[in-house]
Amino acid sequence: MRVFVVQHQHDLDGCDEVKFIGVYSTAHRGRAAVARAKRLPGFRDHPAGFSVDAYEVDKTHWVEGFKTFWLGKARAPSSRKASNSTFDRTAPAAQRRAVRRMGRELTDSQKERTELLLRTNLPLFECAHRLRSAVDEPRWALLSLSGYAGSKAVIGTVDATEARLQRRSRLRHPWEAVFLHARLVPDHSGTRIEGRFRRRRSQVIFMGLWTAFAIVVGGILFLSAVMELVGSSGRWSGNPWVGVAVPLIFWAAAASYFWRGRRERRFLTAFVVETVGAEPI
Repeated sequence: MRVFVVQHQHDLDGCDEVKFIGVYSTAHRGRAAVARAKRLPGFRDHPAGFSVDAYEVDKTHWVEGFKTFWLGKARAPSSRKASNSTFDRTAPAAQRRAVRRMGRELTDSQKERTELLLRTNLPLFECAHRLRSAVDEPRWALLSLSGYAGSKAVIGTVDATEARLQRRSRLRHPWEAVFLHARLVPDHSGTRIEGRFRRRRSQVIFMGLWTAFAIVVGGILFLSAVMELVGSSGRWSGNPWVGVAVPLIFWAAAASYFWRGRRERRFLTAFVVETVGAEPI
């Protein structure tokens, strides 16, 4: 079962102010709630901060912990005085900048494990909403050349904090697709997008075996054919040029696999950049 959560987010002195509007059974009712809220004081001054996000019921959407930094204190305050924000909004600007630097330093260790690292000025909910609106959900269709229903260039699922995208291809089987698994992380008043590109495990294993076969068997066949052309030993039955051409075809097929993978990565990266106006970090 899917429900639609309406929230409003805007930047207040370097902090993200998030207001929970409500939960609705359909996206249409969620958008109607946004239209009503835009007429209210405060909300009408920040109309771009609304978002309507789909959530699956009985699914955990926050799967990581969190860290809190306390500046100017020997230890964290007691639970009775603890603040809900990462740092005190009354702290001097220098302290707020220090916290932002700490947040950036925490992500340095993640860059080594991340193949795609972008940032957009859009708030988290608006970023997820734009990505969701730009893709088709992965629904199988027998009469579609791509294997999926819809006509948008990208297929995928996007929730509040994660996205799984793939390029629609009408010339290849969906089994060959490259997937972008991305995390959407709040970053001050914007959103940081951390992604990794993946293929299906079965395809990776198959193409690994195929590449090894093409290199080993094709190499032996190619060398023996070349030696026959050069030395004419007579041990080669048939046309030796076949022994030259077949390995080249094997190698071209293996190379095209890696070339298509790089092209898919560039396409998905450009799609995310254009959809949410992101820039590399």
